[in-house]
Amino acid sequence: MRLTFFGAAGEVTGSKHLVEFGEQRILLDCGMYQGPAREQGDRNRLPFPGSSITAILISHAHLDHVGLLPVLVKSGFTGPIISTAATRDLAELILLDAAKLQQQDAEYANRKRWPGSELVVPLYTAEDIPAVMQRWQVWPYANGSGIWHDVCPGIKAKLYDAGHILGSAVIVVTDGREAVAFTGDLGRQDTPLLNDPVVVHDPVATLIMESTYGGREHQPVHSVMGKLTELVQRVVARRGKIVVPAFSLGRTQELVYLLHELTDQGRIPRLPIYVDSPLASQITTVFTQHQQEYDAETKSDFRLPGEDPLIFRNLQYTHSVEDSKALNSMSGPLMIISASGMATGGRIMHHLANTLDDPKNMVLFTGYQAQGTVGRHIVERQPTVRLFGRSHPVRAEVATLNDLSAHADVNELSAYAAAITGVRNVYLVHGEPNRASVLQQRLQTDHPDWQVTIPTRGQTYDV
Repeated sequence: MRLTFFGAAGEVTGSKHLVEFGEQRILLDCGMYQGPAREQGDRNRLPFPGSSITAILISHAHLDHVGLLPVLVKSGFTGPIISTAATRDLAELILLDAAKLQQQDAEYANRKRWPGSELVVPLYTAEDIPAVMQRWQVWPYANGSGIWHDVCPGIKAKLYDAGHILGSAVIVVTDGREAVAFTGDLGRQDTPLLNDPVVVHDPVATLIMESTYGGREHQPVHSVMGKLTELVQRVVARRGKIVVPAFSLGRTQELVYLLHELTDQGRIPRLPIYVDSPLASQITTVFTQHQQEYDAETKSDFRLPGEDPLIFRNLQYTHSVEDSKALNSMSGPLMIISASGMATGGRIMHHLANTLDDPKNMVLFTGYQAQGTVGRHIVERQPTVRLFGRSHPVRAEVATLNDLSAHADVNELSAYAAAITGVRNVYLVHGEPNRASVLQQRLQTDHPDWQVTIPTRGQTYDV
């Protein structure tokens, strides 16, 4: 078996891992690189032709795990794309949104380009998405012992619930002699809406594991409720706005769930809350179509007939550009949850431009902020940030709720790995080097017989 790491190796974006069993080449995820604009062009060129890949297994629907599927299909891929049903439904929305944003960015860049310079061409358009969806195959979770499904001749696989976002999966692939497990992004214990991650029941010698928070210990998820309550109360008291950059998929729904609970319990005032993201609205609809994947706690917390954890009376999902613009002229207290989660584009940029300079406002981050992003600059308390070509002073209060992360921390990651039987080799991906190295040291100390490696992009290993 041969492993090659083409993305999310030494970094937290662009997941692409190739597993070769002889002539069969299985790709685990096909994600888009999300980072500084100057690097995106080169980093989002596939390092192999689509025709060279036998099949693709998708861990979940975030753009950095599915965003280059249209490019792969356009370059000759004709095999199956395999995931859970929820991942398929969500991925279609994510890809259509990515195509729209690329088209808009290309049109803007071409209007501003120097005479004689090359036209900017999007990686793909909405017309390329149906060809991707036609290749999709849906599998159920194995979870219990489950059954193996055929990927291609001689190769079988299973999907276990990863607990990261709706439909997320831990993938196990085998040729009958060697087995490799890929965590994708592994979720936490006791998170809202979703089941806890399910440990792989099959013996696995090789584990490819994410390490986003490999150097951090999260507080229990329920402790976030107290901090969120205190933050909201503080801004309400000074009649400010709370602007929350949040990913449309996963984080927005989790945050809405918690705000619903806190409002119903009377712990926070019934302030106006706006989810300003058409994509988040569409994704929430997919959540309601897959409620069988909600955990038992959700069904217990919202048990009344017709009660929905993602809908309550002071919550409004905005759709039109006019409604979005209107939020900027409203007085606080209010909360705006908008994409993107790292403030790399989208409606959140306008809301930041209109709120950052006022000390009574708050920018609340609820997840990881990659290096080079506007979100990272604000979290690092830089005095100004550039938005729409202008420098904006950061006078608003900046707060973080990293314990709301949908990624397992160092304790949860090490416990998950230890629960799998037969592990000999571990490859740590999807993490900045300093965080991956902490997890590497932890695993090697706890399991001296394991070989724990932090690959870099483009590295190949024979296992």
